[in-house]
Amino acid sequence: MKQRSHFVQVNHSGEESFYNYLDKVWEGRELIYILVKKDILLKLSRTFFGRLWLLIPTVITIIIYSLFFGQLLNLNTGSSPYPLFLISGLTLWNYFSQSTNLSANTLISNQDLIKKTPFPKLILNISSCIYTLVEQIPLLVILLIFSFIYQRPSFSQIIIAPFVYLLLIFFSLGIGNLLSNISIHKRDIIHAYSFVVQILLWLTPVFYPVTLIPDKYIFIIYLNPITGLLDLFRWSLNIQDISNVHYIYYLYSIFVSLFILLFSIKIYKQNDKTISDYI
Repeated sequence: MKQRSHFVQVNHSGEESFYNYLDKVWEGRELIYILVKKDILLKLSRTFFGRLWLLIPTVITIIIYSLFFGQLLNLNTGSSPYPLFLISGLTLWNYFSQSTNLSANTLISNQDLIKKTPFPKLILNISSCIYTLVEQIPLLVILLIFSFIYQRPSFSQIIIAPFVYLLLIFFSLGIGNLLSNISIHKRDIIHAYSFVVQILLWLTPVFYPVTLIPDKYIFIIYLNPITGLLDLFRWSLNIQDISNVHYIYYLYSIFVSLFILLFSIKIYKQNDKTISDYI
C-alpha cells in the first residue's frame, strides 16, 4: 500500500488541510511531467525553426531595444554593457509575463481534462510555470555566458541568483493561480490582464536603470515586487550595484512573493472541487 507523506494532517471539521492538499499535488508530479512534455513537443512540432524558436523572438527583441535604448538614447548602465543589462531584465520579465498569461487561461484550455480526471487543479498552473522555465533556459544560458565574460560575478554573489529566480517563479505562480481562478468566473480578465502587463512593463526597470527615476517617485516603482527581484538578480550577476537602494524594498519583494504564493494556493484549495462546475 502506498505510504502517505509524513506531513499529511487530518482536519476533523471535514475540510481538507493545506498540507494534505499539497501532498496530493506532490503525488501528481508525474502528471506535471506529462503536461510539460506535451506542451514542449506541441510547440516545437508546429514551428518552422524548431528548437530555435525558443530563442529567436528574444534575440530580435534584444537587438531592437539595444539599438534604440543603448545607442540612440545612450542610457547609462554603469560598467555593464547595455545589451547585458537588457538581457538580465528580459530574462525575468519574459518569465513573469509568459507564465502568468499562460496560467490565466490554463483552467479554460484544459477543461476536457478537468471534467474527465479528478486531480488537484493547481497541477495545471505548476506545469505552465515549469514549461515557461524550460522556454527560458536558452536565454538564461546566454545571460550567464555573457555575465562571466563581461562582469565576472563572484561566487558569493552568483549563488544568490537561483534563489532570486525561484522567488520570481513563486510570485508568478501565485499571480497565475489567482488569475486562473478569477478567469473561470470572468472570462474577460484574460484580455484585461494582457493590457495590464503591457503597462506594467514600462513601470518596471527592464529597459532602463532605476536611477532614472526621481527619488520622490522611486517607491512607486518598488511597489512592484519584480523591481526588487530584478535588482537582486542583476546584483548577483555583478550587473548592477544596489548599495544606494534601501534594503526594505528587497525585503518587501521577498515577503510579497511568498505571501501571494501561499494565499493563492489557499484559494485554489478552497475552490478546487467546484472549478469543474464553472468551466
